[in-house]
Amino acid sequence: PGGGIEEGESLAQCCVRELAEETGVVVEPKEHYLTLDEYYHEYYFLSHYFVCDISGECERQLTETERENGLEPVWVDFDEALKTFSEYERYKSTNEMRYGAYYREWLALTEYKKI
Repeated sequence: PGGGIEEGESLAQCCVRELAEETGVVVEPKEHYLTLDEYYHEYYFLSHYFVCDISGECERQLTETERENGLEPVWVDFDEALKTFSEYERYKSTNEMRYGAYYREWLALTEYKKI
């Protein structure tokens, strides 16, 4: 899950809101462990990653674009996620946005594994 920080919102508050909106899971951020700066032609991404505890559930609130794109959270174990996102190179020449998303998540998972 990801998105923009709203005015007056802390990074931790943004994490809680975005996870609730996109997954229907309520979390308590415990540790901010990674920040990634990325540039892709006309796009700039600044991503912050947190370790969180799950504290509840709520109704998902997707944007129209997220609904149109079929955004659906899928829970997988850590090793499966790491394996999936480790395949980022296969998209490098065909789909820059997917390449970036896969690479970003692979980096985050790799860093998380260190802690």
